[in-house]
Amino acid sequence: MPAVKVSICIPAYRQPECITRALESIRTQTFSDYEIIITDDSPDNSVELAVQKFSFSNKLNYFKNPKPLGPPENWNEAIRKAKGGYIKILHHDDWFALPESLAEYVRMLDEHPESDFAFSATKIVDASTGAIQFNTPTREKLEEIRNEPASLFLGNFIGAPSATIYRSSVKEEYDKNLKYVVDIDFYIRVLNENPIFQYTNDALICNTSGATYQVTNTSMNKNTQLYEYGYLYNKFYESLFKEEKYRSSFLALFKFYDVKSVNEFKEAGTEIPKPILYFKWMLWKKNMKARIATMLKGKQQ
Repeated sequence: MPAVKVSICIPAYRQPECITRALESIRTQTFSDYEIIITDDSPDNSVELAVQKFSFSNKLNYFKNPKPLGPPENWNEAIRKAKGGYIKILHHDDWFALPESLAEYVRMLDEHPESDFAFSATKIVDASTGAIQFNTPTREKLEEIRNEPASLFLGNFIGAPSATIYRSSVKEEYDKNLKYVVDIDFYIRVLNENPIFQYTNDALICNTSGATYQVTNTSMNKNTQLYEYGYLYNKFYESLFKEEKYRSSFLALFKFYDVKSVNEFKEAGTEIPKPILYFKWMLWKKNMKARIATMLKGKQQ
């Protein structure tokens, strides 16, 4: 039997005010059979000092990484140290939305032993404006994920890892070669093993968006996007991504970043997606349309 029911795994990096908010939200939870694992990647002691202000009756385990691991390896480090039957990731800048949040996450797996994975809707708070929106996938999207987990490549309708809980018997780790689509990759692998998941439309977690330090914002450049989506596509191509819809989804990326050659994948650090001739044709067509549009604009002037 596991030592505790749930391991709340918090990979931390600086921002002591955020870790304080996360721990405060844990302290208010009605469900109490948990441990807290904090793995600290900070170059200073700001997180450690914030953690020392809390007492969780020996439930809190703080670890300072000897050297920075970076995301997502710091996430994996927290999970490796977990002793609970369920793994609940809580990123240091996220927090439980309700006192009953953890109990509801646990209930979804307790009442459905056929499921290894569950997630909730997310309340998303903009870091700069305070504006609020919700990630609530439609019934159609949920069915699509159940029937074809690879469809998450076309859009992450599950949300950030903080919105999820899964059994510790799931031995998958987050791929250290990825940052931007690392959660999509993890979800696809887990749900390929067991596609029976649970979901609640209640927003059990609050997620921060728009902060300058977040991987999401620092990854919005051509090289990172080509590398991440190219790597993920190549990783699953033989088993999952041979359908045309996955190949054609790259067109939006090519247009947004004005990609002109398939060699830009190699320049970004990954292999050219297969089949290479399809991607060459897609780019030739895009570039030709752009040239024609430029010519027509010039004639009009």
